[in-house]
Amino acid sequence: MKIGLALPAYDLETLRPLTTGEILSEALRAEAQGFDSIWLMDHYFMVRGRHRVAGHEPLVTLAHIASQTSRIALGVMVLCNGFRTTPQLAREAAALADASAGRFILGLGCGSQPAEHEAFGIPFDHRVSRLEESLAVLKPLMSGSAVDHKGRYSSLEAAAIATTAPPPPVWVAAFGPRMMALAARYADGHITAWHGPDPAAFIAHRDGLRAALSAAGRPAPAVEVVAGILALPARSAEVEGVMRRAAGLAPSAGDRIEDRVIVGGVDRIAEALAGYAELGVDHAVIAMSPWQFGRFEPDAADRLAGVIERLR
Repeated sequence: MKIGLALPAYDLETLRPLTTGEILSEALRAEAQGFDSIWLMDHYFMVRGRHRVAGHEPLVTLAHIASQTSRIALGVMVLCNGFRTTPQLAREAAALADASAGRFILGLGCGSQPAEHEAFGIPFDHRVSRLEESLAVLKPLMSGSAVDHKGRYSSLEAAAIATTAPPPPVWVAAFGPRMMALAARYADGHITAWHGPDPAAFIAHRDGLRAALSAAGRPAPAVEVVAGILALPARSAEVEGVMRRAAGLAPSAGDRIEDRVIVGGVDRIAEALAGYAELGVDHAVIAMSPWQFGRFEPDAADRLAGVIERLR
């Protein structure tokens, strides 16, 4: 199983967006520690309780990271289909595939936050249908083909973009039956997130994907299974304090840290990740925070390095 790291976009306590320099530093550390991939978020903002948290545009940030790294895979978990036109997304993805020497992974979803769509005047209706149109033309565009397309939401006529590298793999975040069907038809990888100590939700999503792949006539190994997992490395004496501090940062009183996050030392987290591998996860993306993409412990990645060594 490969292990990736979800890089923080904002500080969980102050809600301050991290600078691109801070994000680059996190990426360089992840590469040095042996992580297989790093991942950014794609949100104008997310609502956390009474507050909004924001982060920098991910594709521009990844271009910066690509220029300073050499081995680690780079992706977004996940790009929101409605934020960019499909031809523009294809151009940006093709450029990143070239700039990263094939390390870029195009993670894509239909969007999940109505508030940010409304704030910026982006349609939130028919999201799955809009994504289906995008997926139908993305790979041909990124492969350098001239594309003709007449759809309900977009139209292309002999449309082609510059391509100087093989197209990046497309990973689709999917949960419901229609999205599973799209992942089974178009995706190179299926993303499900965010999971914790109980893998029941992951198992349901895995089984849904397998059924969709069978219906589409594709073999299960054709699609990489990707799981986002929340984990907080903590020594035995620190566990109670870490959980108490994390609970104090919860967006709502109903969030139970022990249900959301795997908390413990190297052995505890390695055991949990090994369990996910046995259930079929090919690529685990770890967010070391009680709420994804928030920076909780500045040195958490250093502690997780031991987990990578243990699993390998």
